[in-house]
Formats: sequence, structure tokens, C-alpha cells
Amino acid sequence: MLFTYTYVPHSLEGLQECIKHLVQEVWCKASGDFDIELLHPELKKIVLEIFHDDSVTKTKLFEPIKEIFDLFKTLDPEQKSQFQDWCETNNDIEALCKADPEKQPVTYSQITKLDSNLSRKLKAFFKMLYPDVLNLSAVRREFGSVSDHFQQFIETNDAERCPCCGIERLKNQYNKGKREAYDHFLPKAKYPFNTVNFHNLAPICHDCNSTYKGTKDPLKRRNSRQYRKSFYIYATNHPDLECSLTLRSNKISCLKPSEIDLNFSASGYETEIEAWDDTFNIRERYKAICCGKNDGKYWLQQVFDESQKCDASPKEIAKKVHENAKKYPEAEANFLKSPFLKACEEAGLFRPNSTTNPT
Repeated sequence: MLFTYTYVPHSLEGLQECIKHLVQEVWCKASGDFDIELLHPELKKIVLEIFHDDSVTKTKLFEPIKEIFDLFKTLDPEQKSQFQDWCETNNDIEALCKADPEKQPVTYSQITKLDSNLSRKLKAFFKMLYPDVLNLSAVRREFGSVSDHFQQFIETNDAERCPCCGIERLKNQYNKGKREAYDHFLPKAKYPFNTVNFHNLAPICHDCNSTYKGTKDPLKRRNSRQYRKSFYIYATNHPDLECSLTLRSNKISCLKPSEIDLNFSASGYETEIEAWDDTFNIRERYKAICCGKNDGKYWLQQVFDESQKCDASPKEIAKKVHENAKKYPEAEANFLKSPFLKACEEAGLFRPNSTTNPT
């Protein structure tokens, strides 16, 4: 991850508090008959409003809440206590990203081993919360909207680039009425209890969210049971990543991804870098850019054109790019453009009278 976001508090956090209360104080203490008075007052208000709204047909809350309550009644005290702990752990997103050994998240597949019907009901309930319930007028009146959250969010986080790839532009305050989709960093299809936790939600680009990440679990290597460290998108101490490239061919006009060695370094963050690359296919995407006619090849052509125009050497022109990359790494993909041009220079492409043509 190239940079992190600053977390922006919002009234929507109130819904998550209602849901945690539902899990820990209502379901995990289930006994006797279900009574709506057990719910958090704000959730009770929403449930009743939806219950009496005939226009809402697919996102009724009362029935699933009651059904899950009745299933929790069949659990013994130790199992109920375990669910309370699981709810707490699954919402400590930062600790999970650090692979804290004291924090072991629960998945729906684990709950299925305990009670398959309960697992199925929980999964349907939490899937319904985002985005269906979150978009209901009753919820928006009580806690605000995701669109409102996005507008406040981008006032603080104004890089206008996706932090996961640094390539794609994100919408800003001038894209009136439009916003980016929010990604569940811990996949909502796998982990319960944190569907509307905004510490687990962040706007990222469509490519990162849908094309590459999809349902991948950043906390685990593929086909592994071991949890690993992963970058936390709201971390306050994110490292500066250094990107380095080596070209194994100086035939830039027909450069292939297989002829590029691309690495990232940040001492002590090797596992997080691996997770980031696995999740978003970063190396593959960056190599493709470096081979692109209107990206890497164009960057090199720019250096040659500016060199002739300004009567300066390609090395002098590239030096300005390197300086800009330090000041404005996200602008014009400078974080990648600069090491690519360094690799071009090391491959001998800046030599006087070089006949290599980028295009």
C-alpha cells in the first residue's frame, strides 16, 4: 500500500455500535422470549420503522433478528461467551492486520462447524446490512448516508489517488453526487460482525476493489491456514516504500513484463508487502504500465523530447522527474515513473546517440 488514509469519524459509526450491542448484549445473552425492548434504542427505532413500512420488502430486520436470537438460545454459556469474544476480535481490524497472536478472527466456515443453520442466518443478516439496510431511509435519517460520509472523507483524504495502487484517480468533491465504492478489507463473505464497521471500509478504485481483490483474504496466503501481517488502510505509522526496477533488455520498443525485475522494500514490512502484492496484483500491474505505449515508453520519449527542446542531457531531464517524485509521488504516477527512468538509464538508454526508439 503506497499510503494510508486518515480515519474520519462519522455518525454512521452509530449503526455499528447498535450491531455490536445486538450481538454481544442481545443474542449472546438470549433466553426466554425475544423482546424488541432488548435492542439498542436507536436500532429499535429503525426496526419498528422498517417493520411498519410496506415499501420495504427485502430488508425487514425484525424477523432475522428474532430468528438468530432463538438460535442463540440453544447455545451453552461457554459458546455464547465465545461469540462475544469473536465479535470483539473481528472488529479490531488494526490488530488483525498486525496478525496479533492474541486475536484470532472467526469465519463463517468455523461457525458452520458449530451450527450450520446459525452460520447461514448470520451470513444472510450481515450481508443484508451492507449495502441494503445502510441505504434505507430509516437508517439514513438516524445515522446519515454513505454519500455524506464520502464527502467528509475526501475533505481530509484529498490525494485523489487509490492508496492501494496509486494509479487510478478517485473522485473528489467536484464529482457532484458521485462517489467511489467502498471495499470491505476483510471480505464480508468470510468474516461476520464487521460489515458496517468503517474501520473495515474504505473507498478504493474499481480495479483494486473488483478486478483484482474481489473476494481475496488479505490476512491469509492462498491455501494457507496461517494468518499474516497486512497493511492497515488507516494506520498512522505507514512506512515509506521504495520501488526499484531493473530492465533485462534495452529493446524498449518491445519490452515485455518478463524482462522487468520490480521490487519493493521497507525494512521490517516484507510480509505486508507480500500481502499487498498478492491482494492487488501490484507487480503485474506496474510491469504492464512500464511496457505500455502511453505509459513507460511515453515517459522515456518525454525525456528525449525535453532533452532536445531544452538542450539538456536525458540524465538532467530525468533528474527533474526524480525531484518531482520526492515532492509529489502520487501525481502522474511519479512513484513508478522515477524508478522506471532510473532503470532506463542503468540499461544504457540515456547514452548519447542511442538508437533505441521507445515507440
